[in-house]
Amino acid sequence: MLKRFFSLNLLILCGILLTGCNTVRDLSEDETRLIAEYAASVLLKYDINYTDRIDEGDKALEDKKSEESENQSTQEEVTTQEDTLGAPLADSENAGKEKDTDLTASVGTESDIAKIAGINGASITYKDYLITKEYPTGEENGEAVALETEEGHQLLVLQFKVMCTSESPVDISLLDKAIEYQVICNGNLAAQPMLTILTEDLGTYDMTVHPDKEEKAVLVFQIADDVKEKLETIELKIHYNGTDNMITILK
Repeated sequence: MLKRFFSLNLLILCGILLTGCNTVRDLSEDETRLIAEYAASVLLKYDINYTDRIDEGDKALEDKKSEESENQSTQEEVTTQEDTLGAPLADSENAGKEKDTDLTASVGTESDIAKIAGINGASITYKDYLITKEYPTGEENGEAVALETEEGHQLLVLQFKVMCTSESPVDISLLDKAIEYQVICNGNLAAQPMLTILTEDLGTYDMTVHPDKEEKAVLVFQIADDVKEKLETIELKIHYNGTDNMITILK
């Protein structure tokens, strides 16, 4: 910096001495300062090693805005994905298209979820379903929590029986199984199950099943009241390890 200052003063002095005038005009302190500032700005403009802090600040601000915009877009995408999890089925043409599922793909008909998941010595098969405002219902007890649906909707509860098919107890854990469930109503309205902390939730099922004793497991979905009134078919699509299987619930 000091070297540049001396070079700058030398440049100004040479400019004054090499003028074509016969007399040298004395410059005031303000005039000298203005000339020095102008010359400095010209020199620094073409100095490739110089970084304009104002431009850098603007760029940092732009980068920050760009980063915030990207983060906001990512957050909106995540929120959209989260909102679809356990979302109610809506009885409208547009909602049907938004949640349309590809039923033309080839699917299997294996109905034993234990076999689908590769669990030996046990079976998990569909038993029945119920539509209710809360689960467990008033007739059932033993659960520390109860699920309630939002206004204008009902809970569609698919119930399964879990059996031990071996002579000794079998540990059944679906926590580490990346099984995807999807209920399909009337052929094109689809939804994923609700996330619950029920001990019998099939999505997080982790129990020891004993011979000759039937246990229960459930998957819980939300459906709109008007969908309930128009239910014609219900199917459960199970995706695991790249394979799809369909279980008919109502036909």
